[in-house]
Amino acid sequence: MPELLANDPKIPDAMESAGFELAGQPGIYRKTDGTQVELLVPERAGRRPGRRGADLGVHGTRAARQVRGLEGALVSQTTRRIAALAGADDRSFDLLVAGPAALLVSKVHKIADRSEVAANPRLQDKDAFDIFRLLRCLDTPNLAGESLLLMQDERSREVTGQALETLGGLFGETTALGPEKVVRYVQGLEDPHFIAASVAELTLEFLRAVDELS
Repeated sequence: MPELLANDPKIPDAMESAGFELAGQPGIYRKTDGTQVELLVPERAGRRPGRRGADLGVHGTRAARQVRGLEGALVSQTTRRIAALAGADDRSFDLLVAGPAALLVSKVHKIADRSEVAANPRLQDKDAFDIFRLLRCLDTPNLAGESLLLMQDERSREVTGQALETLGGLFGETTALGPEKVVRYVQGLEDPHFIAASVAELTLEFLRAVDELS
């Protein structure tokens, strides 16, 4: 982890200067208007097994929260220019963005971890819909190939293997939890039977592609 330069602020100080205050949980920052930002690091890089706060050296142990399932971002990443959404804001930054397979793995872990949590079901439904969009919009062989790269790297092998094993059970049947959440998220916009069947078939197609490349 690179050391801070002499004049560089610590993460909590930089967030405070932008109007965010560190909330009760590590890595969660809020503004007075309710805007919330979460700073997360892969559990593997957090260096504090069993704890929520990641050990970021001079930044402390509350600056970011460590989350299992994000390890793919350490392996698959691409520099992209991120611009402001507001038309009058001309700021843009070149940032490292996790690849789609890394995002898929993280979403599977998130849904699996929270599948029995009743709070905020709408947010969980969106995570399932994000997986559906990845499977529907991306080239299946490319997504499968990137997943194999994650399996071949020691940093992301374990969490990727777990995600691929879990994905079929969560999304591979029309009556499984994943299709149910996707159908609920698009309720009134799409035929529920068609969406559930699409989710299951795309999931199985992706898993077959992974097996064929293995």
